Amino acid sequence: AYEFVPFNLPLVRVGAVLGFVAESWVSIQPFSNGVVWSLCVEFWYYMLFAAWVFAPPGRTRRVAVSVAVLFAGHKALLLLPIWLMGVALQRAQTLRRLPPKGNVALWAGGILAVGLVLATHAYSPITAAMAYFVGPWIFTQLAQARVFWFDWVFGLAVAAHLLGARTVMTRLPLERLAPPIRWCAGVSFAAYLFHMPLLHMWAAFLRADQGWLAIALTLAVIALLGPPVERSKRWWRRVLDTVAGALPISGPTKP
Repeated sequence: AYEFVPFNLPLVRVGAVLGFVAESWVSIQPFSNGVVWSLCVEFWYYMLFAAWVFAPPGRTRRVAVSVAVLFAGHKALLLLPIWLMGVALQRAQTLRRLPPKGNVALWAGGILAVGLVLATHAYSPITAAMAYFVGPWIFTQLAQARVFWFDWVFGLAVAAHLLGARTVMTRLPLERLAPPIRWCAGVSFAAYLFHMPLLHMWAAFLRADQGWLAIALTLAVIALLGPPVERSKRWWRRVLDTVAGALPISGPTKP
């Protein structure tokens, strides 16, 4: 189960993750929790956003944005358009004025597009094609952004679905399902953090034909760890608010 999990240089791996630089210019896998690469990428998107919005215009802003770009690295920048799709969904008022039929079409079309990509395993031949055309060295350096242009297409499908869902969901009695939806949302970060190490651990003890049991045990542990992880966010918020309150920042500036 741990055949392809790197265990060398433990301090470097832990430090890279804690500093959110595990995917900057080189890829440093954090032991068996390979999925944390996306957290190290997303962190710098928020730093870029903060540098652009909160830093004073002029030299200070340019330096802040440049530092964030430097730490983000080429892979994060190649995947940045996908994050910006979410910003556009949240901020663009014109996107929210589509007619109901248009929203339904986006909602259903997004589901169909994502389902088609998953059902046909479209990423496999595209990844193989990229490896052939760019060569092994560039392909390795791209790491998680190795097929960034197809990730943009996939991101557009997800964004279209979410945009249409804003209207479609208003016609469903979601208030009846609100408690379980909120609970699942509350443990989603714990699921992100813990699912891969847990699956590796169960795979080391269970037979190959007991994958269903590994998934069930993983979900059970996440259900136990999720609520305390969610509650710990309050403590982190208080600490970060204290730190932010001590910084010489007068408030957000206009981009």
